[in-house]
Amino acid sequence: VGHTARAGVDPADSIIKCKERLYDVHMKDISAMGNRNTPIESGRGILDTKSILAALLEIEFQGHIGFEYEKDSKDPIPGLAESVGYTKGLLAGLS
Repeated sequence: VGHTARAGVDPADSIIKCKERLYDVHMKDISAMGNRNTPIESGRGILDTKSILAALLEIEFQGHIGFEYEKDSKDPIPGLAESVGYTKGLLAGLS
């Protein structure tokens, strides 16, 4: 979803348009567009995670979804846990 957004394309729209060819999604968030976009915990950045998840639910996605979290390579667990918790909260609200 990060590369899609950086390419100027809405990740949620792409999920729906590409549903027949979508097998793997890397969930992440980024702090900004452009050269200074650093990976960040989900929900703290600029990507619309709620619309991305809603699109995945809409197409009844059955493929692999993995978190891509590169911010703290020496100790990724706290930031990854925050991202998972945020995502679970969004999903609870969408169900």
